Amino acid sequence: MNDRPHVWITGGTGYVGQHLARFARARGHAVTVLARDAGRLPAGVGFHRWTLGDPVPAEAAAPGPAVLFHLAHDWSDEAHRNEAAAARLLDTARQAGIGRFVFMSSQSAQPDAVTPYGLIKWRIEQLLDGADTASARVGPIYGGQPGSLFGQLVRLIGLPVLPMIRPRQPVQPIHIDEVCAGLLALAASPLTGPRRMAAPEAIAFGDFLRLLARELRGRRLTILPVPLWLALLGCAVTQYVPFIPTVSQARVRGLAGIRFMPCAADLAALGLTVEPVAARLRRGKPARKALLIEGRTLLRYILGTDPGSALLRDYVRALHALDPAAGPLGLPGAAIVWPAALALIERLRRDGRLERRLDLATILTGASTDGVRAWHRPLPLWRLGTRLAVEALILPIRMVVTMARGHD
Repeated sequence: MNDRPHVWITGGTGYVGQHLARFARARGHAVTVLARDAGRLPAGVGFHRWTLGDPVPAEAAAPGPAVLFHLAHDWSDEAHRNEAAAARLLDTARQAGIGRFVFMSSQSAQPDAVTPYGLIKWRIEQLLDGADTASARVGPIYGGQPGSLFGQLVRLIGLPVLPMIRPRQPVQPIHIDEVCAGLLALAASPLTGPRRMAAPEAIAFGDFLRLLARELRGRRLTILPVPLWLALLGCAVTQYVPFIPTVSQARVRGLAGIRFMPCAADLAALGLTVEPVAARLRRGKPARKALLIEGRTLLRYILGTDPGSALLRDYVRALHALDPAAGPLGLPGAAIVWPAALALIERLRRDGRLERRLDLATILTGASTDGVRAWHRPLPLWRLGTRLAVEALILPIRMVVTMARGHD
C-alpha cells in the first residue's frame, strides 16, 4: 500500500506546476492537477477542472493523507482575487481533511514590496496561521522546459546585444528540480511560516544571464547596461513589435527591487542542497546542445564545411572523456555564424582553452571520414580568396597582440 500523501496542485499546468507534478509522480505520489484545462499533463497525473476562487474538489476528501500545493496566480488580481481565492482554498482544504497546505510565495514577498505581485504574496502568507500550513519564498527559477520568467530569459539571451538594468544586481537562482524537491520536503516536514528557497550565495544578474547564454546556447552574451526608465519603455515597446521577445514590466520592476534573502538555515532544515548554476545546467540536455553548437563551429572552421553528425558526437564524447565536467566555452555570436572569425579570436584569447579545443577538433577531424573528404577535395577559388582576405585583415592585429604579449 502506498502511504505517500496524495498531491493536489493548483496551477498544475504552469511552468512550476507541470514540473512539480512530474517530480512528485516519479517519487511515488498520486498526483491531481487543478487547472482550467488539462494542457500537457505528465503521464499518470490526474486532472480536475478548477478555476482560481473555486473550493477544493469533493474528491480531495477521500481517506488517506493528502497535501495541497497552491501555485495558481491571477496576474490581473481584480478586487484582491488572489487573497480571497487563497482564503477559500485553505478553508475548504481543512474541511476536506487535507493535512498540509503549502503556498508557493516569492523572494519579493514583503510588506513594502515594490511590485503588486510581491505585496500579494506577502498578504497571502499572512493567512497561513496554522501548524498545517507553510509557504516557500522561492528565488528566481531556471531549468527544465522554459516557461514563466525563465522562458523570457531564454528568449532574451538569444539577442545579439541584451539591454538590461543593473547587471550587477545580486540574484539567488535556484534550479526547478531543487524547487520541487524543496516543496515536497516542506510538505513532509513540521515547518511552518515562510521558508526560504534560493541559492545561499548571490551572483550578479548579468553573470547569471551570461551563464545561461554559455551553457544553453554555447555563445557569449553582450550586455548593454541601461537605466530603469529606458528598460520599462522598452518593455512597453515589446508588446507591439512582432518577432522579438515580449518582456513584462512587472518582472523587470521585481528584479530591480529584489533583496538578498538569507536562506542557509532553511535549506539545512529541509535537507536541500542548491548547486551552482553552471554545474546544474551541465547535467542536462541543453548543455549537450551547447557543446554541439561549439563543436560545429570549431569543426566548420577546420573543415571549411559542415561536419557530419558522427564527428559532432565524437567531439562531445572526447571532451567529456578528458573532463566530465567540461562545459561550452561561450563563443561570440559572430564566430558561430561565421567560423572564419575564430582565426582572430584564438589570437586574442589568452587562457589557451580555445586553442586546446581547436587542437582536439583538429585531431578528431584528421581521423574522420569528414576530414579525409574535405582535405582531398579541391579548394574552391572563392574560399581560398576568402581565407587569404581574412588572413590579410587579421595579420596586423596578430602582430600587435604578439608584441603586447612579448612585453608582459
